Amino acid sequence: MTKLNNEYMVGLDIGTNSCGWVATDFDNNILKMHGKRALGSHLFDEGVSAADRRAFRTTRRRIKRRKWRLKLLEEIFDEEMAKVDPNFFARLKESGLSPLDTRKNVSSIVFPTKKMDKQFYKKFPTIYHLRNALMKQDKKFDLRAIYIAIHHIVKYRGNFLSNSSISNFSASKIEIDRFVNELNDLYSIFLPESGVIFDAGNASKVEDIIRNEQMFKLDKIKEIADVLPDTENKSGLKLSKKISKEISKAILGYKAKFEIILQVNVDKTDSSIWNFKLNDENADVNLSEITSDLTDTQLQILDLVRNLFSAISLLNCQIKCNS
Repeated sequence: MTKLNNEYMVGLDIGTNSCGWVATDFDNNILKMHGKRALGSHLFDEGVSAADRRAFRTTRRRIKRRKWRLKLLEEIFDEEMAKVDPNFFARLKESGLSPLDTRKNVSSIVFPTKKMDKQFYKKFPTIYHLRNALMKQDKKFDLRAIYIAIHHIVKYRGNFLSNSSISNFSASKIEIDRFVNELNDLYSIFLPESGVIFDAGNASKVEDIIRNEQMFKLDKIKEIADVLPDTENKSGLKLSKKISKEISKAILGYKAKFEIILQVNVDKTDSSIWNFKLNDENADVNLSEITSDLTDTQLQILDLVRNLFSAISLLNCQIKCNS
């Protein structure tokens, strides 16, 4: 080939695990190299996605964050718990040991005696009975019972750190009009040329759909996705509808494509990180993965959606408890 004086062409056929090639002149005649026709293929191992490796990394991070949350919770309760029951945390640490284990020093878990434990479990057969009582009964509960309930919530429900005032966490305060107006302001900054705009005039309709106990969630998603976009704004209507559908999924607790809400170009191998429920056990891990490269405006949009999801979840919890 190097001895040819005339120009030639090289054709390539590139696949996932092979690369075919051929050298021809400009009349498409296959040339020869070292007495053989200049064509062939090279085989190699197919690319392997990082999904498995990511799954292990995600699990490690989830467990690490869970341990950190529980350790922080214990530190918060430690001072007051010492006044009530100095051996409470020691008993909890031994609760996983068999009664035959020589390291086990006590037979009870929550309270100092087995009899007190029995009375407690008779009154609250499951952790959910206890949580329900703490929410509905207006009385002072034992600090140990409060700790156990919060421990269960924090252990399995991810990130509870929020800068919002506690007065904002009211089941009656689902301010859709404020949500839509803030959303419009943020998208006008984030995507000024896209024409994405949501109809603040339909805020009451969206709230009625959310509060409708007779409607299935999947129907709610469709209804909200229909009324949330501003239909008079034709230029950005298609994208507004697309974003509205994913926002409605997210706030109602379904899997949502956050790359669409935040308009991020995502590689197919990383798409699973962006597609999750806000109440997933892995939600805090996914959020930590996706927020690292987001702008301040995108983060504010994400916070808006998460806050509305929390308010709706709290409303649904109150409705169930009162029913």
